[in-house]
Amino acid sequence: MIVIFGGSHQGKTDFARKLLGLGENDIYECCGTEADFSYRCISHLERLVLSRLEADLPVFDWFDEHMEDFRDKVIICDDICCGVVPIDKLMRLYRDNVGKQMQIFCREADEVYRVYAGLGERLKGRREDAS
Repeated sequence: MIVIFGGSHQGKTDFARKLLGLGENDIYECCGTEADFSYRCISHLERLVLSRLEADLPVFDWFDEHMEDFRDKVIICDDICCGVVPIDKLMRLYRDNVGKQMQIFCREADEVYRVYAGLGERLKGRREDAS
């Protein structure tokens, strides 16, 4: 598992494309309460968490059930855990759930990268050069 995270619009997807050679057809963008594991990359994981919370569906149990499906994937997630704590209860729960799930994924991942302004910083793991 490779995890790439960073703020919104910071170049995470382009970074993943360059680093891993991902094409347009390799990336699934989360837009509901499930993920399509036929893709190499699952993007916008934070949207999946929010959709599950809004639908009053379990979050952590779902991820636990699908952990093996994520093991060979690239996971891209917006970092929504910094800044002002939301007043709205659902938005606080959303922020907390994304943060906790990302901790789990980063602990399990082979490689972890943080992207800011298009620059990726390796936090965990080792990428072998193909040269």
